[in-house]
Amino acid sequence: MRVTLLTDRYLQARALIVLADRQTAEEISTKTTRETNGRGFNKMDAAFLTSMSQTVKRSAYLENGRERYRISDKQCAVLARCLPKYAGQLYEVYVQKLQAKG
Repeated sequence: MRVTLLTDRYLQARALIVLADRQTAEEISTKTTRETNGRGFNKMDAAFLTSMSQTVKRSAYLENGRERYRISDKQCAVLARCLPKYAGQLYEVYVQKLQAKG
């Protein structure tokens, strides 16, 4: 999964949005990390990645019935550097979705 997160634009965008959605409402509105709860972005990344996630969400469009996102080469490069540190959270979300499917 890690290799794919480093190269696949769609998965990078989805991972960014999943992490952003794990932030508290206050953290999203202030673009900061106030709570050390292991959810969402760390203090160093909060402002930049929250802003990027909002931009990526606004770029969403449908292609063949699937949601897609416009993401630039620069954004991909940044996400390839930032996302690996959040692999634990992404795996947690993945396991929760598998368990929910039964």
